[in-house]
Amino acid sequence: MHESELLDHILKLRIAVGRHGEMDRAGWWNTRGVMASKGGVVIERGFPRTYPLVQARIAFSVAEDRCKSVFSASDAATLWSLPAELEDQFESNWSQWLSHGDRWDNFLEKVNDATEEGLTRGLRSLGLVEQVHVDQAMEAGRQGASAQISSDVAEVDLDVVSALAASFALGDENNLVVPFVTLSA
Repeated sequence: MHESELLDHILKLRIAVGRHGEMDRAGWWNTRGVMASKGGVVIERGFPRTYPLVQARIAFSVAEDRCKSVFSASDAATLWSLPAELEDQFESNWSQWLSHGDRWDNFLEKVNDATEEGLTRGLRSLGLVEQVHVDQAMEAGRQGASAQISSDVAEVDLDVVSALAASFALGDENNLVVPFVTLSA
């Protein structure tokens, strides 16, 4: 898979999980409808071309902080805390995504509709995860507020990030479970 395709996939997964985790859905992080159409109406005034990505950036920041408050380990990766090199590439790609902001408006609308039926069903209907990722999530060993998806992961790729996203479904309403993989040294 081409690097830009992986980065786009990570962005889409983060948008979907970020939206699902808001207070008006799963209640995992303290944003209420930031990524919903109401949030878009407010943010669009100041950022008419790029508001969907501004919405996403706000939710990402809150989701990352919340997940780190629940689970943090230096040898692990989560959907919100990938290896430094991959996070750097992700950050570097923002200008490209911003230059095509209108492309993301449509995607955010799809996410709002798709995740209303639940995270797993939403991720599947958006084509972001396959059944193998859902199965991997259901087999994960939940350890309180975290769930280990895999150990000794040498490279975080499409399958790893897809399994991480699907595994958020292990959480319940107002009960966040942070999926993680341990990284090989």
